[in-house]
Amino acid sequence: MHRSFICLAELLKGTWLGMLYHQIINNSLSIFFNFVKQTQCNLNKEISLITICAVLALVIVPVISVAVRRFGRFLRELSHQTQAAAALASSIAEVCIPEHLVACDLLMGM
Repeated sequence: MHRSFICLAELLKGTWLGMLYHQIINNSLSIFFNFVKQTQCNLNKEISLITICAVLALVIVPVISVAVRRFGRFLRELSHQTQAAAALASSIAEVCIPEHLVACDLLMGM
């Protein structure tokens, strides 16, 4: 304890004021130590939570990144296949439709 507290405690020793002084000091220390203990528990919880979040981020972000990359490649391939199918359909339409129109024109007498 601080020197002035010790001197005051010695002066008040054996009196009701001294007992009250010791009780206040003991209660204050008890409250202080409970506060320190509670703060330490809260800090430990926060540190463990931060650690868990960091580990999750380090594990989940690469997995999501790989999944997004693969899905992007899948969409790119699907787009190429769709374009190829559309080109084939267009070339078939170019061959079939003019012949059909010519046949319709002949039937209508144009």
